[in-house]
Amino acid sequence: MKKLTLLTFIILASFAIASAQVKKVQIIAVPKKKVRVSQAKSPAEKELEDLEYKLSDALVSKNETIIKELIAEDFTIAGSTITKKSYIDIVKVPQLNFNSVEKSEMRIKIYGETAVISGRTNTSRKIENGESSSVFNFMDVWVKSSNGGWRCVAMSQDSALLIFSYQ
Repeated sequence: MKKLTLLTFIILASFAIASAQVKKVQIIAVPKKKVRVSQAKSPAEKELEDLEYKLSDALVSKNETIIKELIAEDFTIAGSTITKKSYIDIVKVPQLNFNSVEKSEMRIKIYGETAVISGRTNTSRKIENGESSSVFNFMDVWVKSSNGGWRCVAMSQDSALLIFSYQ
């Protein structure tokens, strides 16, 4: 009798488990939030650091408006004839597709109304058969404009590699 009760219980339990509804769970990929650890010591250094990140993000998103806002009218790339207009024209090229442009090891030196920012840039971009990445040094020069905002007036040739090596 005990065996029959136990067997009945096992059979009923098996049916209950088998007939239970299975809920589907959809896993949604959440984009990773960029974690940027600030090395800035003063409010001006923090502002300049943020502007470097903003310029990098605008390059990834091809945000011409932000690039125009951050680059001075007399902008140049050291050792080239690149102007603000030609820089923006190159950024708009469809073949230039960045997944990320990450700045690190930034060193910010402020000399009155001028700032020199140097560090490392790690880039990742889409190419025909996948992805390509590179790491190089950069140096940008920023000047405080008459309205009090900072504008990038010059980039080193290594910074130019970010754009021109992908044409």
